[in-house]
Amino acid sequence: MKKVDMTQFNEKQIQAIGLLSMPNKGGLQFDEIAEQCGISVRQLHRWRKQPEFKQAIVEQSLENVKEVLPNVLKAHQKQAERGNIKAIELFYKLFGLLVEKQEIEQTVHNKDKDNDQLAKDLADLKSLIDEAKAE
Repeated sequence: MKKVDMTQFNEKQIQAIGLLSMPNKGGLQFDEIAEQCGISVRQLHRWRKQPEFKQAIVEQSLENVKEVLPNVLKAHQKQAERGNIKAIELFYKLFGLLVEKQEIEQTVHNKDKDNDQLAKDLADLKSLIDEAKAE
């Protein structure tokens, strides 16, 4: 996915993106975020409906956790090494070593008709169509 161009946002929007991308919104409620940005709560909710604004929040949230990611991966690795099955499974999935696969089996029943019977049925249908056209 293409990265959001932050230059499309004004200063208040960038401030709102920063606050909304913090864990638990920095402990703030929407009305407090709106007040800090100098906008109405209604305006904040309108911005939050815009796809580019939403994407900017996601990107900023990911940027916020980059510095702790090595610690999280190390903790995850320790859990996997201790035999935590879920941690092992997630570890494999994370690195593309485990892909969930679903198999679908489809059975078609043709009531054991052979080619001769199918040809006869087709001829009967054509005959019915011709009769209908003649009427």
